[in-house]
Amino acid sequence: MPRLLRSVRAFLTPSSPRVTVALPFLASGTAVVTLLGCYLLSRAHLPSWCWLPFISFTGIYFPERLLYCGGFLLTCALLAVLLVVVSSTLGQAAGLGPGPACRDRISTRSLCVAGASAALAVTALAVQAIVPLQANIMELVEPPAGSGSPSPGSTDLPSLKPGTVVHQSAAGVLFVSALVHEVAVVVLFLRSAHLRVALGRPWRYSLGCKAAIVALQASALFGSMFFHPATPGSTGKDSPRISHELFLLGAAMQWAFVLLLLAFFTSYAIELYKLTWVVSGPVPGGAPGDVRSLVPGLVPEADVELPTP
Repeated sequence: MPRLLRSVRAFLTPSSPRVTVALPFLASGTAVVTLLGCYLLSRAHLPSWCWLPFISFTGIYFPERLLYCGGFLLTCALLAVLLVVVSSTLGQAAGLGPGPACRDRISTRSLCVAGASAALAVTALAVQAIVPLQANIMELVEPPAGSGSPSPGSTDLPSLKPGTVVHQSAAGVLFVSALVHEVAVVVLFLRSAHLRVALGRPWRYSLGCKAAIVALQASALFGSMFFHPATPGSTGKDSPRISHELFLLGAAMQWAFVLLLLAFFTSYAIELYKLTWVVSGPVPGGAPGDVRSLVPGLVPEADVELPTP
């Protein structure tokens, strides 16, 4: 198993420090291009009052549906590579690994939680990219043209289809797991003295940036999900349609949450630059670019083969 994990890490980890530092910008840039492209293409399919739709509403119809699915799947692939590289780099800089030398259980658990929640978030992003909302989802906000029923207050609403429930559930898992990932990373930064020494001055700026993003996202999480028409319980047969004002407010919160999430991932460029680009030459006692050499008293251990039973 350790040999398999090292092989997977070596396959996914870019060999060039320039490529490594560019990964956060590539992943976030792909997501931003997808978001803006889908937004512009979806304007022809949305009512005039809906100048800021929920992100899911920009990937229902064609041709934006193709960009939504393809763009976010490519983002998933880039994020998967980025998070493997970040987890490996931060783990080495924090001095985390097997053996009795690693006694910081909180940092170890924080890194494990960050990795597991990131994997869950990437999986949820892929699911919501593949499974779209139902085509008549806008009827939860206003009736179809020519029906003659009033927009707000009507109870003649369409039911949520299974695909819509799957999509919205995946979006909820994405948001919550992404926030858990961010909190775990902040805890790792606060807890690990090795990581603080390895990063030096950038540690303070990176931690401040990440903590501020987490605080802002936490304030936007509720509205971005609860005011969504596809959220079970926000509307239904016995409740009125969601108003235009709440729809736009929830959409604004969702866009803010997602853009802040991309900013958090982009901030990993600080750690990758310091820990891979700066330390790109050979170091005593370790492989070229081994970030553990930055930590005084932390000697990189040689890879050993575990005995097979």
